Amino acid sequence: MSKYDSYLYDNLIFMVPSGVQSLTKYSSLIIKDFLDFFDSPEKNIMIIADPAVFPFTRKFANEFGVDFDPQSSSVTNGTSFAILTTDLLPEDPSLFNKTKGIVYQGVGLQLDAKNPFVFPILKSSESDYSVNAKGEIVNEAPVLVAGYQGLNNNRVTITGSTMMCSNVQITRTATEPSHTSSPNYLFCEELVEWNFGESGILKADNILHKSKNEEMPTEYPIKTDIEYSIDLLQWDKKKGQWHSFNNADAQLEFVMIDPYYRIPLSQSKAGQPTYRGALRTPDRLGAVSYTHLTLPTNREV
Repeated sequence: MSKYDSYLYDNLIFMVPSGVQSLTKYSSLIIKDFLDFFDSPEKNIMIIADPAVFPFTRKFANEFGVDFDPQSSSVTNGTSFAILTTDLLPEDPSLFNKTKGIVYQGVGLQLDAKNPFVFPILKSSESDYSVNAKGEIVNEAPVLVAGYQGLNNNRVTITGSTMMCSNVQITRTATEPSHTSSPNYLFCEELVEWNFGESGILKADNILHKSKNEEMPTEYPIKTDIEYSIDLLQWDKKKGQWHSFNNADAQLEFVMIDPYYRIPLSQSKAGQPTYRGALRTPDRLGAVSYTHLTLPTNREV
């Protein structure tokens, strides 16, 4: 995976067949190597499992706040183990289209609710559930595909289906002779693009802060009203250009050891890239900094 202390790849697809047991003895060491890879700049990982869920794969997914349903369990709608789903998250047409008729056949996922970096991308419906080999329900409305984005903007996707993006499933779900008519193909293409940093990319530009009397000073007196603005642009892969990013959840963190502010940023005008916010410096001397913009976890700045 590396040579002369440099990684040979930017993206890793991890798909170990369930029957392979030779990695068990070295699983902790190998996971450490993969985590070191993920901690390096611009490195992404895709994890794919099947209902048997190789223990090494389960342990690796746990590092990202994801656990698979019990071994040998499968997602079902009560009549079939190949379910149809249309509930795509996040609901952002610029990342994942609301593609209908995606067929999923595999094991469900459970996400760590306390982990702020992991989120569902594809969910089953409320009527779907996971059953174990004895037919017992082990998870209701399971997550099917999960996403994870770290503070370094590296990304992980995890799914419990080796069939979802397979040639077999894409051929089965194609509505026309071309494979591009398959809902599974369209979703998997968008999934890979997001996972490997080809979509959901933002650029921050034209960052300004000022008081009523001075623009971009190095120091502010206490109790000074400050205006902050930033341009947010999103990369459009199809057009090959940047365009205004529209988002209601942009926030700014204004950090001192104490106090600590987090304020919302509002878009100046619909369709324009500039976001603005206002605050008053605290009645306390000390060094402050404007830190990272807080955005939905499916974005990279």
